[in-house]
Amino acid sequence: MGAFDKKKAFGIGGILTGVAALIAVLANISEIIQLFKGNEKTEKPSTSVAVVETVEKEEAVIEQAEVEENYAEVVEEVPPTEPQLSVVYLDSLKVTESSVFYNDESEAVDTIGNKYIGHVMRIGHTGYIVDNECYAIYYIGGKYKTLSGRIAVSDNSHGDSSEQLYILTDDNVVYTTEEMGRISVPIEFSVNVENCQWLKIDKVGGDIDFILADWKLEE
Repeated sequence: MGAFDKKKAFGIGGILTGVAALIAVLANISEIIQLFKGNEKTEKPSTSVAVVETVEKEEAVIEQAEVEENYAEVVEEVPPTEPQLSVVYLDSLKVTESSVFYNDESEAVDTIGNKYIGHVMRIGHTGYIVDNECYAIYYIGGKYKTLSGRIAVSDNSHGDSSEQLYILTDDNVVYTTEEMGRISVPIEFSVNVENCQWLKIDKVGGDIDFILADWKLEE
């Protein structure tokens, strides 16, 4: 009876020890599982952040590409600008030599009622001695290609007279008006003055007072 009890007790003790060991093993496995799950939970946010950052970078690249494309389209649509011509009004230049010629800063009126204000020159005076030369000479130094402007007859001019106006470059006549008097309408002109050093405006006679409006030199 005593021997049997000892064996029985030993068997039960071994079972209990095995059960305890199994429980410990299971506990360790449970801890490992929980630790693994914990790592997954902590790693998931970092993965999400990386995905968000990647998406943001891709969107930024696409947006930059769209901006560059739109800029390129705008650049293509803008027409090339033509170089601006340099313009000088003749009345702003110094007169080297002249006779019966002046810049008129008041209002000039022609024979048909047109009024001229600003960039106006006058050559000839009513009552000036007939057959005497009226002129103005400018040094333009070969810097310009064209001279243009308007020519009219002042309302101060005599009724029965008519005269011509001449433009000379380096003593060569390059433009001559028709005979102009009180019944003449204003005219516009443009003449080549390329390579001209000395520009001269000239007329003979004292009965016609010419209005020279908006005369300008262009390069």
